[in-house]
Amino acid sequence: MHCALIQGGTGLSTYASKCTLKVERRTLPGETASQVEREIKDLIGPEASVDCFFHRAPFTVPRDAPIVSCVRGAAAEVTGQEPVEAGVGYWMDAAIFGAAGIPTVNIGPGGAGAH
Repeated sequence: MHCALIQGGTGLSTYASKCTLKVERRTLPGETASQVEREIKDLIGPEASVDCFFHRAPFTVPRDAPIVSCVRGAAAEVTGQEPVEAGVGYWMDAAIFGAAGIPTVNIGPGGAGAH
């Protein structure tokens, strides 16, 4: 979670009558948007309001899924070593395929920010 945008106030010498804070809080596997919204409401208390205006469901695939075994084996055959398996903190289109019931994994180059 991070506080991405904040707006409020009219000057340094006055108290702001209103403040808007926009937060990005990504869902993790097993969480729902309503659970996350409740978590934030509980955190900020009744004096503020929460508007969940955008949501993307989390995605995960079991390590023993056939597609994972297939990709793991193919990558090892081509590169000569087992690929590193890891979760990531960003959202990818794989979640759309997974939600549609299409077995999906992502594989690509290593390194920070690689696309």
